[in-house]
Amino acid sequence: MFQQKKILVMALLCTITLCVSLYVASYEQHKTTTPTRHSLIHNILNDYNQITKIKIAKSLHNHITLIKDNSDWVVVEKDNFPVEPSQIKKLLWSLQSLTDYEKKTANPKRFSALSLQDLASNDQGNYKITIFKKQNNPILDLIIGTQSQFKQLYTVYLRHADSKQSWKAQSAKTIALDIFDFIDNNIMNIDSQNIQSLTITPNNGKPYRVLPTKSGNSFYLQNVPADKQVKSDYEINTYGQILSHLMFEDVQSQKRLPTKKPSFNMVAATKNMNIFLRFFPDATQKDMFWMSCYAKSSSSHESEGVNKINKKCKGWLFRVPSWVEKHVNTPKSEHIRNKKKNG
Repeated sequence: MFQQKKILVMALLCTITLCVSLYVASYEQHKTTTPTRHSLIHNILNDYNQITKIKIAKSLHNHITLIKDNSDWVVVEKDNFPVEPSQIKKLLWSLQSLTDYEKKTANPKRFSALSLQDLASNDQGNYKITIFKKQNNPILDLIIGTQSQFKQLYTVYLRHADSKQSWKAQSAKTIALDIFDFIDNNIMNIDSQNIQSLTITPNNGKPYRVLPTKSGNSFYLQNVPADKQVKSDYEINTYGQILSHLMFEDVQSQKRLPTKKPSFNMVAATKNMNIFLRFFPDATQKDMFWMSCYAKSSSSHESEGVNKINKKCKGWLFRVPSWVEKHVNTPKSEHIRNKKKNG
């Protein structure tokens, strides 16, 4: 009986030892296969007040440089156009918040599959971001490669520019690196129902007016000859949408203006103000135009809308969508045709 108990105890001890060994082996294997949670990027948000420059490059010849000018941020390549300060913090946060790092290839020949190769003279689909503190001292030099999304989770491939080791990391959102992630390219947003009249002067110098209908839901061309009719009501209604969410595609300082005489222009009248859009030819490229804009109050006091437009527009020239240029530069004669005779 004693011998049987002894054998049972020994069997139980062996079973426990085996289970512990299996657990330890499983734990060690889990440690080597589970992505690490350390960060390759130090706490750069803590350095926010000391950061003076951020350079984001898509190639050796295509980059933007964000610098701190006193307390404001600007884009050097766009004649120091203002940057949204909150977007700088968002960028730093998105880099700092990367998690679940997993080692990937350290073979440069395989970098291109992850878009982690060094920058070249042409765009290869990757970015290099360099962040500087005072005295032009770089604190981060990173290659950002392929970014992908699965449900609410983003995967980012990256490596330090001076390292061959690449990593895969997880992010709560994509890392925003395009210039329009940092600047507000909305010029103005005037509801078409607030427009009382539009006066268009194309490059032939003959102005005409587009007015809202009584319902305010559409627009019509004023003073159409009795023997003529409008070709397209849709094209006329489009004039009322020009100032609604008017965005720019490029920007430069007004100091670059080659001439003070606009090629064509438009004046929009609302209840409280008049808005002036003037289009100037580009200095070098034919059929390219830059738009300036400003507003004047139509009452005895400056309105909030006037100040907002002038703050955005003062000193700047904008490249706007081509359909806007086309409409403002269309002569009245192209909007009308002979009436069809009955029978």
